[in-house]
Amino acid sequence: MKINENEKMPILHEILGVCGLIVMLVVLCIIIRDYYQLAMYPRYTITYVDRHDDHNRGTYLFFYANGIRYDVYRSNTLFRPDTRYYIKFSSKNPNINKVRGRVPDFIHNPPSNGWEREPTYEYGNEVYDYNGKYLGKIKPYVPY
Repeated sequence: MKINENEKMPILHEILGVCGLIVMLVVLCIIIRDYYQLAMYPRYTITYVDRHDDHNRGTYLFFYANGIRYDVYRSNTLFRPDTRYYIKFSSKNPNINKVRGRVPDFIHNPPSNGWEREPTYEYGNEVYDYNGKYLGKIKPYVPY
C-alpha cells in the first residue's frame, strides 16, 4: 500500500497542531501555578543588584530567604546598581518571585524568612506603600 505525498501532509499538520496545543497548555499551567504560589504563600524581602547584562539590557539581582541566596534575572530591565528593591516571593518556592518597588533608605535588615505582609512605611502621620502610594493617615491612639 502506497501513501502519496498529499496524504502525509494533513497527518503531519495534525501532529504539529496537537504538539503545539500541549506546549501551550503546559505553559499556561506553569503560569497559573506561579500566580497561585505568589498569592497563597507570599513573603517580602529586599533584593540587591548584582550586575548588569549589557548585551541583553538585563539585570542580575539576588536576595536571601532563610539563609539561602536566590539569584534573579530580569531581562530588558536595568535597575540602578545602588538601589535596593522589594521582592515578593513564594515561601514554598522562592524561585517564584516578582520584583516590586524601591526600598526607602531607612529600612534595613529584613527578617531571615521575609515579611509576611507587604511592607509599608510612615512619614509623619501618613502611611505609604512601597511605591510611595498614599494609604491614609495614622489614627491617633485614644484610650477608653
